[in-house]
Amino acid sequence: MWRNDGPALLALNNDKRGQKSQNRAYSSVAGAMTEERTQKGRRPMSIATPQWPMFKEVLCRQGLMDDMMERCGVDVLDVIRKDRGQAFVDARARCRSCPWVQTCRNWLLVSEGTGPWPPDFCPNAGIFRACLKEDG
Repeated sequence: MWRNDGPALLALNNDKRGQKSQNRAYSSVAGAMTEERTQKGRRPMSIATPQWPMFKEVLCRQGLMDDMMERCGVDVLDVIRKDRGQAFVDARARCRSCPWVQTCRNWLLVSEGTGPWPPDFCPNAGIFRACLKEDG
């Protein structure tokens, strides 16, 4: 019959006990850190709310840029090919920080079928015009 004793089992039990005490020590440190963050007026990371409204805003602005390129006849691949993609990354960043969001939306709604040139208020007008000149 097999027995559950011996030096190997004793070492295993000691390791498990050591691990449990380490976990308890970690829990008490983590709890103290959480309490300290709460006292300082900051929420602990485990209960922090995700920034979904910001994520939705970024997606909305990317959609505006895509719509602007489509309306003006700018090929996305032409923008991506410039500077090995850096021009496209920069254009997305400019669009994300653009203060003319409502003006852009209005222009896209009202200007159906107007000329292929992007409006002057668009921070990406220069890159879009350069791509249009290369095509035409």
